[in-house]
Amino acid sequence: MYFVVYRKTIFRFCFINTKKGHYINKLKNKKTRTGTILKFRKITLLLTIIFIMIIINLFSSQPGYESNDLSKQITKVLISKTDFVYQIKNVNKINAILRKVAHFTLYFCLALVIYIFIYRSINKPFIAFIFAWSISTLYATLDEYYQTSVSGRSGCIRDVKIDSLGALTALSICIVIFYMKNQKKI
Repeated sequence: MYFVVYRKTIFRFCFINTKKGHYINKLKNKKTRTGTILKFRKITLLLTIIFIMIIINLFSSQPGYESNDLSKQITKVLISKTDFVYQIKNVNKINAILRKVAHFTLYFCLALVIYIFIYRSINKPFIAFIFAWSISTLYATLDEYYQTSVSGRSGCIRDVKIDSLGALTALSICIVIFYMKNQKKI
């Protein structure tokens, strides 16, 4: 039969075998295991942030004609696969909407991952909100500025606004979820 006796050292337990009368020391350092898992999660989040930024940069690096051809191909596939856009015959209108939805979605994802990364680091939701929105909007601004140097592309303030709105939407959802979870605890 084993009894667990808590020693004064943190996370160290001593197992006493009552039949044999000797100690079996087992170091159960939950903090180290938890810390390793948290570091792995933070590294994964950081790599995800970098991955999303690289994807955004790759799309921005395409010359205007390549980018437009790619989005038109995707638009044509969507039109052929779905029934909800059958009334709109103009591919260019759907293409423009699809491009803006792509802007919104990419920065939605970017802001969400940045928020989670910062929140897990500092555990303050409002500060994480401010930093995540600022970083996402700054990256959107720099991305649009970068597009001015790519042939056939131009930087557009409207796209920065759409990107910023996507980030703001993701972060607003995060804050609402955070406060709803905390209301249940009270």
